[in-house]
Amino acid sequence: VPWLVDYYRNRWPFDMVVLDESTSFKNARSKRFRALKLVRSRITRLVELTGTPAPNGVEDLWAQVYLLDGGERLGKTLSSFREAYCTQDYAHPGQQYRTYSPQRGADKRIWSAVSDICVSMKAEDYLTLPPYIEDVVPVVLDARAQRAYDRLEKDMLLTVDEQTITAGSAAVLNGKLLQLCSGAVYDEDGQAVEIHACKLDAFLEVVEQL
Repeated sequence: VPWLVDYYRNRWPFDMVVLDESTSFKNARSKRFRALKLVRSRITRLVELTGTPAPNGVEDLWAQVYLLDGGERLGKTLSSFREAYCTQDYAHPGQQYRTYSPQRGADKRIWSAVSDICVSMKAEDYLTLPPYIEDVVPVVLDARAQRAYDRLEKDMLLTVDEQTITAGSAAVLNGKLLQLCSGAVYDEDGQAVEIHACKLDAFLEVVEQL
């Protein structure tokens, strides 16, 4: 988005913009929000889509709604939004940033304020889905993969094609063993080292059955 806005600048050609996963614009200090705000007046119609409009709390709503109405419903600034719908939390010693909690009934007041431009749809009200079926497919490691697993578990060290995998603690070892069960382990440089294809083979069998 910042690249696109910078590319067109005053020649912005799109009269309609659809933001899929609009929560990626929930931070009013982010580059993408600021960029889109610059060309907002050149956009006739803006549509936002998201299944999680406020993943971290009601504050996430302000920037998204601002892009829709320019601050008409929830305030021109984040500060004014906080004054109207939030209370500042008690600061702890050493706390670097201020935090805020929604006031009692804030969610209902916010929904009332934006209900003319926002619609909330629940899957159970509009979709008829088949029953969920859980199919557990056990994956058995072949002999080579099992030996690699046992060696890494015992020595916290594994060498594969001249690449060394180490685990400095029990917690790291647990993560490495889980990775190995999936087929590959990250080495010290963050590169994936392939160990086996047992899980992929089992997956391909499932695909073929379907």
